[in-house]
Amino acid sequence: MGDDPEKADNSNAVSWDPTTKTAVVRIGSTTVSFTAGSPEMTVSGKTSVMENGVKTEIKDGRMFIPFRALGNAFGIKTDWDGETKTASYSAA
Repeated sequence: MGDDPEKADNSNAVSWDPTTKTAVVRIGSTTVSFTAGSPEMTVSGKTSVMENGVKTEIKDGRMFIPFRALGNAFGIKTDWDGETKTASYSAA
């Protein structure tokens, strides 16, 4: 499970445009888009630069989106456990 990206998500919550290399995540009425190599994200039509100089990237055929930026875009609190080096989302 999780090894086949074609079967990873059929909910339409995540979409991919291979031409622009842009991933779009939709939850409720919020839409967030990230373009590979860019330090910017667009949240419901408003573009901003992500914090801490992060950017999205493609590595080994997969797109990586900054965890904290995604959480912030949806208003979800992000926690970091330095001991276990684990990031998580939590209810506010």
